[in-house]
Amino acid sequence: MAQRSEWAGYDLDFLISYNIDDVVEKIRAEELLVAIFGAGITGRYALAALKSRGIHVSYVCDSDEQKQKKNFCGYEITSLSNLAKEKPNACVFICSTYLGPMLSALESFGFRNVFSCIPLFESTDFSRLEVNKGGLPIIKDFLKQDSGTAGIDRDLTLYKLELMQFVDKHRPDVLKLPVIDVVITEACTLRCKDCSNLMQYYARTKQVDLAILFESIEKIMKSVDRVHELRVMGGEPLINKEMYKVINKLLKYDNAGKIVVYTNATIVPQGQNLSCLKHKKVLFNITNYGPLSKNYDKLIGVLDNEGISYASKVVKFTDSGRILPYQNRTEKQLKDIFFNCCTNDVFTLLHGKLYHCPFSANATNLNAVPCDKSDMIELAEEKEGPQLRQKIEQFYKRKNYLTACSYCNGRDYRTPIIEPAIQTKKPLPLPGDHRPGDFN
Repeated sequence: MAQRSEWAGYDLDFLISYNIDDVVEKIRAEELLVAIFGAGITGRYALAALKSRGIHVSYVCDSDEQKQKKNFCGYEITSLSNLAKEKPNACVFICSTYLGPMLSALESFGFRNVFSCIPLFESTDFSRLEVNKGGLPIIKDFLKQDSGTAGIDRDLTLYKLELMQFVDKHRPDVLKLPVIDVVITEACTLRCKDCSNLMQYYARTKQVDLAILFESIEKIMKSVDRVHELRVMGGEPLINKEMYKVINKLLKYDNAGKIVVYTNATIVPQGQNLSCLKHKKVLFNITNYGPLSKNYDKLIGVLDNEGISYASKVVKFTDSGRILPYQNRTEKQLKDIFFNCCTNDVFTLLHGKLYHCPFSANATNLNAVPCDKSDMIELAEEKEGPQLRQKIEQFYKRKNYLTACSYCNGRDYRTPIIEPAIQTKKPLPLPGDHRPGDFN
């Protein structure tokens, strides 16, 4: 049996695996008021799921001061501090993937009846929610789009994935990585000036060396217990005519979860790049850029005709796609940026190196930040097995911030939302104000 994990005064095992029927009974028997913490898409799913069980939500809370006092599905969003003053014994459902900061906030205000939404969602068949129960419109009005054959499932999977990785990270003797972005090309068919993966800075692009990629993947997969999700990325991965070889390779690993291919719907896959998507473990994830996704309708038609599972979301950008000149931040500020970042555990495999996040990977690859060897694992220099496992574990569980955090604008709930997908005709220049250091 796995050792029980405690963090910030909460039993993490219970937080994600409680019995939902027992919690519902407790709410009714003790007449507890119910609140959700997080006014976003997960909060909408929680409202629908709780309503389908006859549970009334009394409060919606959010840490983002810009959201507070605004309307959310008929509720006025309040702060956690206000809820603590009025109803300190409220039952709170966490509706965000920022589990660490949320648990810290909940603990500071003394909330004890705290639950994730994982068991709640797993016991709810969203496809069968009736419109007259008021649940489904809460979700569909938000999506405002056809989210694909696996749209809602994808949202719920990402929520569960983020929370599970947080719990796994605090378990001893367990090494389960949440996500690895497997980059197969630096090239993209779009050049969004605010791309969070920094494609707008690439003046010259290249495809990955498959031999190096496959050797790197082999070493990682033989050294860890599991990787919950492997994401085939670019740039635009369909530019790589041998994408299918990568997917077929990834499908061979029993300790790998979903294989997710990210695309901008400018290219319709053909031949083996299409047939490899039919596997049940593969999900085709479409970012819909509107008119820029010029082959969107054609792509959807092909996927539907071939029975390929896909999810689609309208693009949303935050101001996290800039390489800043060196920011002279304190250690406390760097730890805060890293701790709150939504991609601080989205590992990136790029040209045989394993990085902690996509910003760090691409900024280092572009030679835009100092090359800090402690911020990557050079897989060519490693052998699979106990030593590499230990190195990955230390890299995953002990890192507090990265060199790249001194050049990043942050990527969390506090980062402003900006106009998406503004195109630039030429690659953006790299910032010239670097911290003194060695560049490779």
